Amino acid sequence: MRLSLLTERRVFGPYGLSGNHPGKIGRNALLRASDGVRDNLGAKISLNVNPGDILELETPGGGGYGRRRFWMEPPSNNLHYFGFRRRFSKETSSAMIKSIESKLSEVEQLLQNFQEMTKCKELLDTIHKEVPSNPQLLEHLFNIEMAIIIFL
Repeated sequence: MRLSLLTERRVFGPYGLSGNHPGKIGRNALLRASDGVRDNLGAKISLNVNPGDILELETPGGGGYGRRRFWMEPPSNNLHYFGFRRRFSKETSSAMIKSIESKLSEVEQLLQNFQEMTKCKELLDTIHKEVPSNPQLLEHLFNIEMAIIIFL
């Protein structure tokens, strides 16, 4: 299998604005299953990989914005949802904290959708056990199951 990467900000981090610090650089690495060696990859590369190899892709942090006091403020308590922790550094700005908080409601909605789809799959499994061997009905049921699997 061929792996191709076209990434940015692996040498210089995203610049900060209005007097704040730049963001942290990103990193690409490949952990080879054959020997356990971790190879650091460049920003733009194409190479062969084998089954079991693991790509580690660390995206760059956003550059800070505004005066330093903004990134020194403690984040709100809402960041405890879904395992977010209060670990922020110079590379992280208050804009990132607000972005995470604004996305929490979207994550919660996705979680609810996932739970609903899981219930649908369980229902379809039950129906599938009780469906007679009607080829048209089985094909329709199969299409519904594929749509759920793709969504999950």
